[in-house]
Amino acid sequence: MLNEDKLEDDLTHVAAWCEYQFPHIENLNLFAAAQKTPVPDQLAVAVADTLRTTKLDGPVVAEARRALIALGYSFDWIKSGDIYFMVQVSAQELSAHERMQAIAIFKGLGLT
Repeated sequence: MLNEDKLEDDLTHVAAWCEYQFPHIENLNLFAAAQKTPVPDQLAVAVADTLRTTKLDGPVVAEARRALIALGYSFDWIKSGDIYFMVQVSAQELSAHERMQAIAIFKGLGLT
């Protein structure tokens, strides 16, 4: 079952992937909001970054979405739907080894 802890862990790995893809970015924070969907155990997510201001689009968010889709997340957001929960993450707490593992996960899923 998808839950807040799993999304937080996955989004932390996505943040590490995005920092790898955009090496000029340091201390990237990603936010995700989740909604329940009619499909059991599936969440719809929306993602944003806060490099300068909160952005719901742009290259970092596009890459984060691509990585989350590779992990099986849906972006079938219901505009007037209720938010189930929100998470904010950064990859700063990950060790170098954990960052390398996160990068390997996404490369293994075919992301380049």
